[in-house]
This record gives sequence, C-alpha cells and structure tokens, in this order.
Amino acid sequence: MGGVLQPASGEETRAGREGAAAPCSIDARANRRRAPTHPRRTATFCSAGHWRACAVNSADEGAAATPSLLPVVPVNASLTRRIASLGYEVMILCALLIIAGFVTLPLVPPGGDALRTPDAPARALSLAVVFGASAVYFVASWSNGRRTLPMKTWRIALVRRDGGVVDRRGAFTRYLCGWIGPALALAGYFALHPAGAGRWGLALLAFNFLWAYADPDRQFLHDRIAGTRLVVR
Repeated sequence: MGGVLQPASGEETRAGREGAAAPCSIDARANRRRAPTHPRRTATFCSAGHWRACAVNSADEGAAATPSLLPVVPVNASLTRRIASLGYEVMILCALLIIAGFVTLPLVPPGGDALRTPDAPARALSLAVVFGASAVYFVASWSNGRRTLPMKTWRIALVRRDGGVVDRRGAFTRYLCGWIGPALALAGYFALHPAGAGRWGLALLAFNFLWAYADPDRQFLHDRIAGTRLVVR
C-alpha cells in the first residue's frame, strides 16, 4: 500500500549498520594515528663514548619501541669535588717521587753518615723518571673513557668539551699543559733565589688550579687549553 512503510529486510538492516559505523571506525583509526606520543628520555653513556639521551616513543602498548639518540650535555664537576680529587692525586704523585728516588739512588755518591744532595745529572734523571712515569700513568688513565682511582672515588670523568671521549693525544696534551704551573714555579724560584726569596716562586705551583677562579666556566688552565673538562659520572 502506498501510505504504509514496508519493514526493511534483515540484509538491508545489517548493511545500513555497517555503512553507518564505517566512518566512525575510520575516524577513530585516524585519531589514533594523530594522537601525540610522550617519549621517555634516559641519559646513557654509550659504547662510542658519548653521553646520549635515549627517547623511546610508544604509541600503544603493543607497538615496538623506537629509540632515538639525542646529545646530552654532561654536568661539570664542582670545583670542590675536583680539588678533593686533586689532593688524592697528589698522594699518588708523592709515591711516584719516592719510587723515582729509589731508582736514582745508585747515582748518588756515598758520603758516609752525612746526607748528600744528588748531583745535577742525578736530579735531571730523577725528574725525567717522574715525568715519564707520570705521563704513562695519566695518559693511560685519562684516555678512552678510563679514570684514575681518585676520579673513581669522587665519581668524575674526563671528557672533551663536546662530551666525547678523550683520546691519547688529548690526554697527553692535558698532561703537558699540567706542567705549566711547575715550570713557572721553577722559573720563579731561580729568578727570586738571588734575592733570598726563592721560596715565594714556588707559590706558582698552583697556577693551573688558581686559574679556575678567573675562568668563566671554572675550568683549570690545562683543561681550558686541551679542550677537556671534568664531569660528574
């Protein structure tokens, strides 16, 4: 009859439901794809020797994690921590001086019961032994991510200015620059010795470390020249 609505068949009803639900499911999938993700970031020290932050994006629980490496600037060690580690290093250097004294002891001529000052060749050899032994010790301990015992104790590490690992060349450059203070102290001693004030020249031994109070980043002089810095680790 023309004025009576005919009921829809079962197949037509199911088709209508699927057609109405299709746009909703498409919109839902699009919204899930556009949903922002919140990455987790963790700082790590990768095998290449750089401090990195690993950002992991997870759109849903079933999705695989997608890591991305971003550079992270390590935190500089405080001046107090670096000076405390330096005091520990001085103790090790004193042990090296004692060993150098035993090595050069046969060069000192016997003087009976009286103590005698070693001759100039013996003093030069003793200085060479200290210089060489210290170079081997520090270059080996500062390069390729290694650390000395005081650095491990105070939880600091030596890195390049950009946060990368220091190679042997950089470690040796830092070691050579560390002798600026002792060289100035020796020159000051000989310059002031005729006036009887040679001991005041020895105050220049701390020149490299006093430089930190004038440096804008509180870096030691040898770190400033070598392009290295001590960071918390």
